[in-house]
Amino acid sequence: MRLTKALAFVLISFLFTACENETKENSLRIVSWGGNFQKDLMDEWVKPAAERCEISVSDSTWNGDYASLTRNIDNRVNVWDLVHVEDYYVNHSRKNELFISKIVPSEIPELNQNSHAAPILQYGYIMAYNKKFNDSQDSLGWKEFFDTQNYPGSRALRDFPVGNVEIALYALGGKGLIEKLYSSKSSPETKKMVGRSLDLINKLKQENSIYWWKTGNQLQSMIEGQQVDMIAAWTGRLGSAYENICLDQACPFSWNSEQSLVSTDWWVSPANSTNSELVKNLIKCLYSEESNDGAISFSRLQKYSTYFGAPNGTVPTELMDILNAGTANMKLENNLAISNKFWSENYNWIKPKWDILVLN
Repeated sequence: MRLTKALAFVLISFLFTACENETKENSLRIVSWGGNFQKDLMDEWVKPAAERCEISVSDSTWNGDYASLTRNIDNRVNVWDLVHVEDYYVNHSRKNELFISKIVPSEIPELNQNSHAAPILQYGYIMAYNKKFNDSQDSLGWKEFFDTQNYPGSRALRDFPVGNVEIALYALGGKGLIEKLYSSKSSPETKKMVGRSLDLINKLKQENSIYWWKTGNQLQSMIEGQQVDMIAAWTGRLGSAYENICLDQACPFSWNSEQSLVSTDWWVSPANSTNSELVKNLIKCLYSEESNDGAISFSRLQKYSTYFGAPNGTVPTELMDILNAGTANMKLENNLAISNKFWSENYNWIKPKWDILVLN
């Protein structure tokens, strides 16, 4: 009798474990950037699409440590199926080894901008400034951001080289200098241009005029609290700050939508994911016509443009100007898309130089 009970217990345990493993294998593990941003992304867009297509999903957050993610994929200890990443990482020199390819179904050819990734949103890196300098939009730009003699006061930049190298070059020589950097094939020429950019940023640091922000929440708090006089901001966070403090009172800040540097965030699926077919099914659901309302709702809440566009006609004109400054489909001739190709090829040698600049 005891042996029979023992066998029964082992059998039940085996069946329970098998069911649990099957559940895990049939559930996608998704990771994004946390906070209200992730909540809105999941609640408005991802989870409704997954539920409609009968796909189980769970989500967690990460800190954007791409080096660790790469190591985890290489060592086959990564536990995520779908990861929200920034633009430069999708064009990694080892993308064929790191990511599952063709996660976008052939039924949605307009999504096939990248064979290893699906676009989530677009945003602009945009300059905002206190109206004490000038009350009109688009009157001050990146050149003035670095001109502390004529425009004294504090500045804030993201603690990350991507985008900041570009805005310093914009200040030095306009859009053409950034395009020259992106097209440069000579390593010495590239390093010289990046060096000029970092020197200009370092000049602000030496003047004790620069503050660094690390997270979107910190960025938005700086804008709403008027903690700095000029700030390089994500359009989504700038839009949220505008909605929070400028709808019922005179807005204390303005911005330059004509010199926005546009970037795209993506979904990638790590190569060791065992749920590649389920990932493809979810992507198909996320970008189907039935997901339009959820994506637009997320866009309205977080002020980012998605594959389905922006919530035209449902937000104030000025807020729409901020949101539109974060899309590569802009008609504004001075806007420029940040090159993921350039950064995927040069990030590894630029980042240590950037860290020295920030830390020393």
